[in-house]
Amino acid sequence: MTSSMLADICDLDELKSGVRQEGMYGAVFAWVFKLGISGVMILSGYMMNWSGFDQSVAVQSVSTIFSLRILYALVPAVGMIIAISTMAFYSITKARALEIRKELDIRKSLQTA
Repeated sequence: MTSSMLADICDLDELKSGVRQEGMYGAVFAWVFKLGISGVMILSGYMMNWSGFDQSVAVQSVSTIFSLRILYALVPAVGMIIAISTMAFYSITKARALEIRKELDIRKSLQTA
């Protein structure tokens, strides 16, 4: 879904600025994605510590396993709720994206004529 959203944002930016900047948007998207993955890896390590995980023990305690289950279910769920909530602010609907594309096509046809 993010790829199509990125394309719509690039079209809207071109409509406003007159310049295509997919490379810049793609680079920022990739950087934010990598930052997110790094954050997940760091948070995952902390969650292991918070659960009481002991790597020197072959069999973890029941409370450790329960804590791991809770943390690895709730933290992603909270992240999804935050992500879904931020989607409420995404203003480009399918109709608006088609309108933007149509305006860009008209602009390009006038430039080539």
